[in-house]
Amino acid sequence: STPTVTARSRSRRPAVCVGECRWRRRPLGRGLGSGRDGTRAGEVQFMAEGMTAAMTIASPDSQSFDAARRLLEEHATIDAAYVLGSAVSGRLRPDSDIDIAILLRPAAVLSVADRMGLTVGLGSILGRPVDLGLLSHTNLVYAKEAVAHGRLIFERDHGITARFAMLTLSMYAALQEARREVLRAYAA
Repeated sequence: STPTVTARSRSRRPAVCVGECRWRRRPLGRGLGSGRDGTRAGEVQFMAEGMTAAMTIASPDSQSFDAARRLLEEHATIDAAYVLGSAVSGRLRPDSDIDIAILLRPAAVLSVADRMGLTVGLGSILGRPVDLGLLSHTNLVYAKEAVAHGRLIFERDHGITARFAMLTLSMYAALQEARREVLRAYAA
């Protein structure tokens, strides 16, 4: 009889190989939906001796992000939200989470219970664990990454979001200039 082997990624989605199998995992596709070999981003291919089984890893789609946007709208303390990291760059792996950065209204506080509830709700909607971060100018590098490289999925008021982005990029540029001066002083 021919043995059947099931390989599981960390997301526990099976890929089955019949016969003698040697598995090696390799990601397919380079951008969102633009794999050179006709695959979509987020697909993983398992190579086995004599056969190939393609397995799709759940990648959030526009409907999922629409549902996430509706959930974020329910929280009056949230002004904006960005998706960043591998979900934006098209490099989701089976064990990847979705990084979401939220901008709270000035002086607003998101309780631990609300933050946990929002994290779980977003994870349920997007089909992956969510890493929920808070945007502020105390973590300037994180804020700059969200603004410059993230994908805005929700904004309550464009003016507030635009002002935050402008101030973040200005502060980051000033930080880089000050850093250059320090590095020059060390080099001298």
